Amino acid sequence: MILDIQGDINAYYVQTLCMIFFPGAKFSKEQNSLSGEPSLKLILEESTDNSVTAHAWLQYENKSTEGHDTVLYSPERTAEKQRKIAAGKSIFAAGKAMFRCAPPWGILTGVRPSKVATDLLEKGYSPTKAKRVLRDEYLLNPQKAALAVSVAQTEKAITKPDQSNRCSIYVSIPFCPSRCTYCSFVSYTTPRLLSLIDTYLGILLSDLGNIFETIRELNLEVATIYIGGGTPTILNEAQLDLLLSYIASHIDVSSLEEFTL
Repeated sequence: MILDIQGDINAYYVQTLCMIFFPGAKFSKEQNSLSGEPSLKLILEESTDNSVTAHAWLQYENKSTEGHDTVLYSPERTAEKQRKIAAGKSIFAAGKAMFRCAPPWGILTGVRPSKVATDLLEKGYSPTKAKRVLRDEYLLNPQKAALAVSVAQTEKAITKPDQSNRCSIYVSIPFCPSRCTYCSFVSYTTPRLLSLIDTYLGILLSDLGNIFETIRELNLEVATIYIGGGTPTILNEAQLDLLLSYIASHIDVSSLEEFTL
């Protein structure tokens, strides 16, 4: 897919928006489109009143559509988020016109759709107002907006208020054998990178050793360990045994609330 982006916005974010309508799309820096390859032109314009207007033009299989949206300034959102919402709504409009469908999660990308709902509730929004923002700004359909707010409320209810003497550890395995079509992370799947796993694992254990030492110095208790990625199960049996054994040798895993891979 060919992208022509004009304005102050992260290109990778625009790619994730495109994948709402073109799952698994590959993006090229070349401007000479191959036959039948979709293309998007996006222009962001910022006005003197601090509003942001986005114009999106989508071309695919001899069909052209467009979308436009203006997001007014609000002290409740950053300038970056304002640009993202404007870009998202304009691309969504163009994609909706192209395919005559409205994806139910709107312009939300990533793996945590309840995160925006959680942020809204923490700012003091009522559940009703949070759902309205999800529908109006992020274009979720009513059922998904209600689901996101419900999940956020449930998460908030089970989160312990005082975690000052506890901490969590995230262990990253940033390798993937292939890229999932729904993935919105930066990822590469070349054999050369996969050959670095053993080297990376050695450095990772050294880093974990420093982290465990810091935790002891601060007299903290480890509450949860989450091994993510990437694809953490890309580790073979010996590599995984090495990693888990190292972690187990530094903490009492029986006291953990969560130990997830």
